[in-house]
Amino acid sequence: MDSHIDLSGIILETGRLILRSFTEADLGDFFDYASVPGVGEMAGWPHHESMETSRRIMQSFMDGKEVFAIYHKQDRKVIGSVGLHKSWANEDIRFKHLPVKEIGYVLAKEYWGQGLMPEAVKAVIDCCFGQLGLKALTCGHFITNDQSRRVIEKCGFSFVRESEYFSSQMQQTFQDRKYILLRREPMSLVFICYPRCSTCQKARKWLSGHRIDYTERNIKENNPNEVELIDWIKKSDLPASKFFNTSGLLYRELDVKSKRATLTEEEQIKLLASDGMLVKRPILVGDGLVLVGFNEKEWTEALQVI
Repeated sequence: MDSHIDLSGIILETGRLILRSFTEADLGDFFDYASVPGVGEMAGWPHHESMETSRRIMQSFMDGKEVFAIYHKQDRKVIGSVGLHKSWANEDIRFKHLPVKEIGYVLAKEYWGQGLMPEAVKAVIDCCFGQLGLKALTCGHFITNDQSRRVIEKCGFSFVRESEYFSSQMQQTFQDRKYILLRREPMSLVFICYPRCSTCQKARKWLSGHRIDYTERNIKENNPNEVELIDWIKKSDLPASKFFNTSGLLYRELDVKSKRATLTEEEQIKLLASDGMLVKRPILVGDGLVLVGFNEKEWTEALQVI
């Protein structure tokens, strides 16, 4: 579902950048980066060969009110743009009911490789899902454009499909890859982990990469109690035995493996509750949701990540 947006009154600020509407004073900066061969071509438009071309296109940005200029604070000039445009998802039966826009961006060549574009795009994502009320954002890149692919992945977009894109400006068809990012409805998630555990670190990175909010709880300092364990066992449909950290040092020191077979379910729960280091981690607990251990496929399906 295409949504009308107006960015003209919005100013976003990050550590190094200010995102705001273009002004006539930006023409020189715009031409400087848009006239460099290879910059526009990576996004499907030919580099500008005259100031007049830049003037005409910049005026369309100002009239359309859908494009941010990227202003570099330290260098005090415009170095690129981020725009919100009509999305291919409007024609996809899975997503066409969602208010959605396509993010497009370009950055001056001399600023590549500094992490500036992910910084800008993430600020725009927050604005879209907050102030603008969008439910989804799409993005894409030509299959040869690795720089754009890395930006998209760093910003948490999920790959949907490969397709063809016809550039009317260049009269050329390109192979591209399309991605989507869905706004997550508020869900109370508790991420129970041991911070030094490598699996927990991997799971935390995955959650952050998919922009999933959670509250973190240290399993050693605040170990699960019996009531919690009984509830989690019921919701996960797993036996108590699956909650043991079988690779843990304490599990081996106490020789739990040989003892466990003689313990009742209730006794296993009491043992688990005695020390958080006996409990398998991470555990992700939400509304009617309990995931034990990190399995990317399982977490993807449970949290409906595309």
